[in-house]
Amino acid sequence: MEVGAAEQVIEAFSQLAPLFRDNSLKLEPNPRVTKQRKRETPGQTGKPPQQADHDQQEALPVMQLVRTMANLIIKHDQELQNLRKMDQFILFLSSEPLGALHLLVQESKIWKQKMEASTPHMLSLRQHLTITLLKALRQRAEQIVQAKDTEELYLTSVQKGLILKDRSFPFHKWDHAEKKLVLDKKTPISAAKMGQHLEELLEMLQDPYLVIRFHSLKPHSQDLQSVPWRLQLNLRSDRPYELFLHLAHSSLWMLVGASMKPHSLGQSGLATAVQSLMNGKGKGKGKRAKQELTP
Repeated sequence: MEVGAAEQVIEAFSQLAPLFRDNSLKLEPNPRVTKQRKRETPGQTGKPPQQADHDQQEALPVMQLVRTMANLIIKHDQELQNLRKMDQFILFLSSEPLGALHLLVQESKIWKQKMEASTPHMLSLRQHLTITLLKALRQRAEQIVQAKDTEELYLTSVQKGLILKDRSFPFHKWDHAEKKLVLDKKTPISAAKMGQHLEELLEMLQDPYLVIRFHSLKPHSQDLQSVPWRLQLNLRSDRPYELFLHLAHSSLWMLVGASMKPHSLGQSGLATAVQSLMNGKGKGKGKRAKQELTP
């Protein structure tokens, strides 16, 4: 997702968030500090020139093996990314106080407390968080749909493109010329149909084997406006995947300060770094590989 799109989602949500009922949650700062690795000083080996040449000749077969393994890793990563396109979605969660990220962090703490208390019949954390997110979407969608035409919640939602005047939920796409999110020509989802989709998903999410992964792809930080999360479904669950795919790029996710798209990464950042090192370009960051996790 483009940087401007993330800012547009956050700006719309920041105006809409105070209009929802629950404003008691607060996001705690991340106490962890990233440590930098020390670099060794190159060229100070202390070996005589003859010994160094001998070591270099012996290292040639090893380097061939390393290059072969690196090529294998890159191809394996590309195959893995293709598989992920069949069962995974990427969500960008706003760090705004009333956004989805804050909600999931608080629910994680509550879940861990219950787990430590040995509460019986608990859902897995990934299942619990996915259900929590869908319930929040359903609750806020119902608030907007049921709001009167004169209420600020309805008027703000229409102004920001979260819903249309008929209370249907449109889709958005990034306009490179205007550098902002615009309404897509894709047929909007009616309020009734959206309610049916969310109810169906919540019913199917009772299956403990449906959600394989639901977790953050980056450490939570106050400096990040949007944090990417990965949602992976059971590969054999066609109907849930179809519903989530239908909801991709929907304005529905903006109700919790989020956006969602199918997994589209062709190569991971690590594989791109390996490929750059093989080509003698140092630690390349790989713009194409970073697009998946860049809001």
